[in-house]
Amino acid sequence: MMKIYIVGSVGSGKTTLARKVAAELQVPHFETDNFVWNHQPTGDVRNEMDVRNELFSDAVQQSKWVIEGVHIDWTDEALLVANQIIFLDIPVNKRTWRIIRRYIRQLLKIEKVNYKPTLTIFWKMFRWNRIDTSKNK
Repeated sequence: MMKIYIVGSVGSGKTTLARKVAAELQVPHFETDNFVWNHQPTGDVRNEMDVRNELFSDAVQQSKWVIEGVHIDWTDEALLVANQIIFLDIPVNKRTWRIIRRYIRQLLKIEKVNYKPTLTIFWKMFRWNRIDTSKNK
């Protein structure tokens, strides 16, 4: 039973790595964003916390998985049962380039995305990318 949790900032490569690992191991892959958001054609709607937590708990209780995301606190359940935790620590300038490349690829429909790629989300990713987490230690 393999349970792998991948953590990192926006643009660090979490989703890319998780997809590859899950495919190689033939296990389900979950993105924590998909527990938070209910994706609708008209835009994303935030799930209520109890819905988010139930969806997440259902995924964690499976016998094997790869889970990836940036979320903390409510995801501790998975961290506690993971066989392996991978932290991707990628330099800010590389993450910035990846955010730009991802946005362009999403607009061109070259890269699969679970949300509608908007300028608002694009700018938020830059803000999230610049957060100095060392201040939170």
